Amino acid sequence: MNVHHAVAPVRMRPVGAARDMLHIHAIGVGVVPACQSIEDAAPSLGLTSTETRMFKRLFGLVNFPYDEAMALQSLLLLALKDLAHRSGRALEDVTHVFHCHTVPCVVPFGQPFAGGAMAFDSECASLAMSHCATGITALSLAGDMLLPGETALILIGEKAYHPNIRLIADTTIMGEAAVALLVGFGKTGLEVLGTRSDHDGRWAINRGYPGEDSSFDRDYVEFLESHISAALNQFSLSANDLDLILPHNVNTISWVALARRLGFPLGKLFLQNIGTYGHCFGVDPFINAVDAIACNKATPGSLALMVSVGMGLTAASALVRIPSNDLWRTKS
Repeated sequence: MNVHHAVAPVRMRPVGAARDMLHIHAIGVGVVPACQSIEDAAPSLGLTSTETRMFKRLFGLVNFPYDEAMALQSLLLLALKDLAHRSGRALEDVTHVFHCHTVPCVVPFGQPFAGGAMAFDSECASLAMSHCATGITALSLAGDMLLPGETALILIGEKAYHPNIRLIADTTIMGEAAVALLVGFGKTGLEVLGTRSDHDGRWAINRGYPGEDSSFDRDYVEFLESHISAALNQFSLSANDLDLILPHNVNTISWVALARRLGFPLGKLFLQNIGTYGHCFGVDPFINAVDAIACNKATPGSLALMVSVGMGLTAASALVRIPSNDLWRTKS
């Protein structure tokens, strides 16, 4: 199969045109096979013993999937294979492919990205401008671009190939995982009831490096609180109407602070994966959705808010209804 490199006209759904709700028909998950503890990661990241304890005890970051030897295309192929298994569908009918990533250059400079190993005879695009929130913003884009009968593949995942990419000072440490989403209009899977994104340009050049403006941490929580409140208002919901929040796994302490500010019970926050995966760029809310459904933390018909934040600063949310399909109730 060949990727179309020609620039095609952008086809947007006519304003006011009736259609079914966008659904995430299936989510495939790929995780690198090797695991590294916070103690093992500390020397290569230049963490002191005090910083290591802080990340573990306060931020809840314990273990991370990390395999320096695995190439990005191999990681993405793991997610694609799991998607094919979970969906029971061939992927040849995919009409659009979006690769969502945080770092503009997905491999070290000068190293080729062998994307041909997973080429599709489809319209393809690379999305990065919302950083770790790009996967959720891609749902909004797919909802606008797809026509009835069309299907999009959204690939999210990348490698933490440099310490400056892997570590966000005093905030989080990256793990390595990928997801592959099959999305389209219909009646099966996670029903996407609405999406929202917000931006704060004050942090447009913030990269998470040591020495940057220390007020970012304070503004981050305030900004995320404002975003979630605005999203709930847009969806005509209160915090009590939500059954679950599926967050990005940046750390535990910021989500605990946010839950208190929103008056949201901690039991409705799915934080179990923070200690297992760390922060896997834009992948977190989607893995959390799969795992929350598999362990019956998210039950059929319940409402969940998927939330992610990317450097820049961008926050994005998707309100989804949990499906009853048994395929979603077991982990691959």
